Amino acid sequence: MTIDSKDVVERLSTLGYNLNDGDIVTLQLAINGVEQYIKNFCNITEIPAELYYVAVDMAAGTLLKTKQSIGVNVCESIDYSTAGISSIKEGDLTINFSTSDSNSTANMFSALLKKLCNRDAELAAFRKLRW
Repeated sequence: MTIDSKDVVERLSTLGYNLNDGDIVTLQLAINGVEQYIKNFCNITEIPAELYYVAVDMAAGTLLKTKQSIGVNVCESIDYSTAGISSIKEGDLTINFSTSDSNSTANMFSALLKKLCNRDAELAAFRKLRW
């Protein structure tokens, strides 16, 4: 199964990032790189259907990481209004929610990239032994 670029574009738009004309080549390179990474990591020749959306997330994260590495500020265009919980205290139950003051956009962007790109734990179930 190959990754459809439309799904990656849709995933990026749900994050608040819209592609421009110059991103098309970078997008295809990210998709090809993710497909090759998954095939090499798992020692398989075809990406299973169960890993399709993992691959889509990885391709979206790879595109964002590539754009960031060349100096394009993509973290400002992403919507962080739904920031999660920043801390939980169990005794007498205290829950603090993240706000834009407690987390910088750079830290939230870094966490987003980590969530999108670092999916080896999910890939491990599909690894095959190499002879």
